[in-house]
Amino acid sequence: MHQTATSPPILTPSDSGAYQNPTVTRGACEGCHKSKEKCMFDAGTQTCSRCLRLAKICYSRRNKRMGRPPAPGRASYGSYGVLDVNSGVQTCDDEFGGALFIRAEQHLASPCTFGLPTSHYGRVSNMLETTEGFLDAHRYFMLGKSFAEDFQAAVRLLFSHSPQILMNAYAAALELIPYRKMQIRTMNGLDFTAGVQCLQYLTSMSLSPLTAEDAASILMIGQIMLVYDNLIQNKSTHTITRGSLLRVKEWYPALIERPDLDSITLAPVLVDTVECLFRREVPVVRLPVTDRCIVDRMVGVCSSLLPFLYDLCECSWRCKMHTVTPMGFMGENDPYLQIERRIYAWSPQLPPDFDSKYTTRETASMLAQASLYRTAALLIIHRLRFPLGVEDNAASVYAENIFSELRLLATWPPEELGFGLDFPLTVAMMEMPGPGEELFNAFQPMRFRQSNGGSVEIMNFIKSITTMRDMGYRGPWFDFVGDGLRGMILP
Repeated sequence: MHQTATSPPILTPSDSGAYQNPTVTRGACEGCHKSKEKCMFDAGTQTCSRCLRLAKICYSRRNKRMGRPPAPGRASYGSYGVLDVNSGVQTCDDEFGGALFIRAEQHLASPCTFGLPTSHYGRVSNMLETTEGFLDAHRYFMLGKSFAEDFQAAVRLLFSHSPQILMNAYAAALELIPYRKMQIRTMNGLDFTAGVQCLQYLTSMSLSPLTAEDAASILMIGQIMLVYDNLIQNKSTHTITRGSLLRVKEWYPALIERPDLDSITLAPVLVDTVECLFRREVPVVRLPVTDRCIVDRMVGVCSSLLPFLYDLCECSWRCKMHTVTPMGFMGENDPYLQIERRIYAWSPQLPPDFDSKYTTRETASMLAQASLYRTAALLIIHRLRFPLGVEDNAASVYAENIFSELRLLATWPPEELGFGLDFPLTVAMMEMPGPGEELFNAFQPMRFRQSNGGSVEIMNFIKSITTMRDMGYRGPWFDFVGDGLRGMILP
C-alpha cells in the first residue's frame, strides 16, 4: 500500500488562473538555508532559482528535532508516492522530506519504491557538491584529476534531469566502495536492496529515451550498476553494459555531438568493445565518426580507434560463425588484412591545448594508452590469424613491446587513479605469462576491484592457457574465454 509522503503543497494552474505572480515565496530549501540566500521558486516548478542555476538537487529544509539525535536504525522499506497533478506521474519522496519531481514530458521516468538511510544521501550530496568528494568516488574511472571538472558537470546535469534513480544508484554503489578490498562474504550486514532494485529497474525499463539527457542518464545508471555488480562479484556485468547501450543505440549520432556528455557516453562503448574483442562478438555501438577531437576521462585519445576495433570485432565474429581459418588465405584474401592496415596506420588526434590543459603525467598516460591499445589490437589480429604454436616469435615481439611500455609506467609514483591497462596486459600475458604477472600485480592499486576476484580469474585463465599450451595445444585461446572468463574483462 502506498503511503502519502509529507511535502510542501503542489501548486498547479487552475482554470481561473491561480498564478497571478511569476514567482512564489516558500520556505527556503536546504541549500539556500545553509547559504543564507533568498529562495525563490518560479510558478509551477519544484526547483528554486538558485538550485536550478547551480544544477543542484533542490530539497526541502530538513526538519530538525531538539535534543540528542536518536540511535540510527534500519530504514523501513515501503513505497512513497507523491502525485504531480501537472503530469499525472507519481514521484518519490527523498529522505530529506522534500519531493523530487520529474515531469513525464521532460524527464526519464524513474519510479522509486524503496528508501535509504539519510547518511547514504549525504555521501551522494558530498560527491555532487565538492571536488574532493567527486574525486574520491570516481578516481578509479579517470585517467587524471584534470577530467574531474567536466565529469562532475555532466553528472550534475543528469541529476537535474533524473535525480531519483541516479540518487539511489549512486547511494548503493558508494556504500560498497569502502569494502572493495574485501570478499563478498565479509560484507555481512550490508543492505543490498537498493542496488538490486536499481538493477531490476535498469533491466526491466521499457520506456525509450525521449531526449539526449534521457539516453545519457540510462548510460550513467548502467555504469554505476556495472561498478556495483563488480563489487558484489556478480557475473552479469556484460549484460548490464550491453543492455544500457542497446536502449540508447539510436541516440549515439546525437550524443557524439554533445561534448558536455563525453564523460558519460564514451566509456560504455570502450568497455563493450574490449569485451567483444576477447569473446569474438559484435559490440552494440560503432562510435560515429566526428570532426571533433575528443579527449575522454577513460578513453583518453583513443576515440578514433574505437570504430576500427568495432570492425575488427565484426570481422572476427564473421570468421567464427563461418569457421574461417585465416591461415588458409594468402595476400589480399586475408579477411583481417584491411583492418590490420588501418589499425597499423592509426595515430591519435590531439587537440591544440593538449599539453596545456592536462598535466605532463596525464598526457604521457594517454599517449601510452593509445600505443598500448594499438599494439594489443595488432597482437589480437595475429592470434586470430595464427593459433598458439604458430608464428610464436612474432607474437612475442608484440608482447614484449607492450611489456616495455608498461614497465615505464610502473615506475611512476602511484596516485590511485584509473588507467585502462588490463586489456593490453592480458593479451600480452597470453604469450609471455612470466614477465606479465609481475606487472599485473604492480598495477593492482589502479583497479577499483581490490578483492582480487577479477584479478584471480584472469590469472587463473592465463595459467590454464599456458598449461594447455605446454601439453601441446595448437589452437586459438579465444575458444576458451567463454568458460574461463565469466566476469567482464574491463579495459
